Amino acid sequence: MFERIKAYQQYRKANKFLRLVLKMAEISNDKEMLSEVLRLLIMHESLKSKIIFNRKIAKNYNKVLTEKSLMMMMKLWLKSHPDQVISPKKA
Repeated sequence: MFERIKAYQQYRKANKFLRLVLKMAEISNDKEMLSEVLRLLIMHESLKSKIIFNRKIAKNYNKVLTEKSLMMMMKLWLKSHPDQVISPKKA
C-alpha cells in the first residue's frame, strides 16, 4: 500500500549517497569514477517520476535497492580508493 512512499524515501537516500560519491570523485580527481557517478545520477533521476506514479516500479525498486546494497557500494569504492577516506564535517 505504501510502496511508493517507501520507494521515494529510499530514492532520496540513494540520491544523497550518489551525491556524496560524486563529491569524493571530484576531490580525488578520479575521472572514471566521476563519469560513472554522473551516469548513475542521470539514470537515477529518470526513475523519480516512474517511482512516484507507478506502483509496480516502486515495489521493484524497494526490492532491489536497500541500505545494505548502498553500504556494499560504498565499501567497494573505499576498497578501490583506500587513500581517499574523507571524514564527515562536524556540525
